[in-house]
Amino acid sequence: MRAFLLVKDKKAFCSSATGPMDVPLTDLVPDIDINKSLDMVLLPGTPMMPKKPAIVLWFRNPLVENGGIFTSINLNLTPYLLYTARQDDFVAIALVIGNNAFTTWTDHLLSTRELTTPPVRTAAIKDLPLRINVYARRWTVEDLQFAILFGLICGISAGVVCYYLTMARTNPRKEILTAIRQNQFYVVYQPVVDATDLKMRGVEVLMRWRHPSAGEIAPDAFINFAEAQKLIVPLTLHLFDLIRRDAPALTKRLPPGSKLGINIAPGHLHAESFKEDMRKFAASLPPNHFQLVLEITERNMLQEGEAARLFEWLRLEEFEIAIDDFGTGHSALIYLERFTTDYLKIDRGFVNTIGMETVTTPVLDAVLTLAHRLNMMTVAEGVETPEQARWLREQGVNFLQGYWICRPLPLDELLRWQDDITFDRE
Repeated sequence: MRAFLLVKDKKAFCSSATGPMDVPLTDLVPDIDINKSLDMVLLPGTPMMPKKPAIVLWFRNPLVENGGIFTSINLNLTPYLLYTARQDDFVAIALVIGNNAFTTWTDHLLSTRELTTPPVRTAAIKDLPLRINVYARRWTVEDLQFAILFGLICGISAGVVCYYLTMARTNPRKEILTAIRQNQFYVVYQPVVDATDLKMRGVEVLMRWRHPSAGEIAPDAFINFAEAQKLIVPLTLHLFDLIRRDAPALTKRLPPGSKLGINIAPGHLHAESFKEDMRKFAASLPPNHFQLVLEITERNMLQEGEAARLFEWLRLEEFEIAIDDFGTGHSALIYLERFTTDYLKIDRGFVNTIGMETVTTPVLDAVLTLAHRLNMMTVAEGVETPEQARWLREQGVNFLQGYWICRPLPLDELLRWQDDITFDRE
């Protein structure tokens, strides 16, 4: 979301981006029809991001004359290329609203007249003026006639060239490798605080991808794709390089013994190079300063026998182990029963239920009871309100992490962040 605008009497009077304003909505977006309950328009850009296309939506408020809510949304189709990368025939997506379209072929809007290739499938949602076209590689009758007329050899040559260019352009695997080489990935650090005094005891390191044309790409998209395409090892090694670069500055903000939480995918944990990768990474950090905590997601089943040996080796090498997103997958109790770990990270989905009577509420109580009996340290993720923090502290949770404490910060902001800021903690 870029901005929300409140509209009354056909005028935008308040913006989440700029504050108070007094602008006729038709001046901002002439094509929006405020008489409709819902309307959508594609724009080549917005005032604050003039070169980045966006979808704008209008929601009419039936209780306010000529009033409602107007919002602008980023357009980013690159994650969908990542999700569909293993479908070999897949070529492109186009979002079509009115006479304009936004596609994965270009970074700017096109006229629908320019969409000369017929889609293999079109989807629409009832009552929305939005159409989604999906394109795939296929020969049309006209293509075959042209190929025969032009000549078999020239046709094959042209086909090979076109296929190569298309693959070079739409291959997300190449996109990730290129992003590593061009330093498009960066890291942010989310503070983790002690639940007793709310002082920072460490950080979780999170990787982000700022694509030069698509903008920010969701971590779930590129991490899941990297795992599927066996790119998780080079991606994790690149993460190590980024942390190694920041480590000298981090020592100025994090005292000796601070926890440095790093997500490790099962695909890397079981790789032949894993032990050597971890030894090199640990040796490259300032000596005796950080306690590395490897966060293993619980949603992916590990190879049990090998994982048990690896966990034992990690403990001998003085790495600590945390089960991440606990309770969201299929192997939660198996992890606690068969693997020796140091921390249990409570998924934000459970934290969000605090104060509400839901089917997951007893599960959270059981998870905390189990962790206490096993003498495991607990970390609550996604803490967003004082009420959640208060309840978690009363239940004996050891560490807190979430937007109530602090959002993930770039290095320079982390160095300035103070963990003794004043707010209602009681």
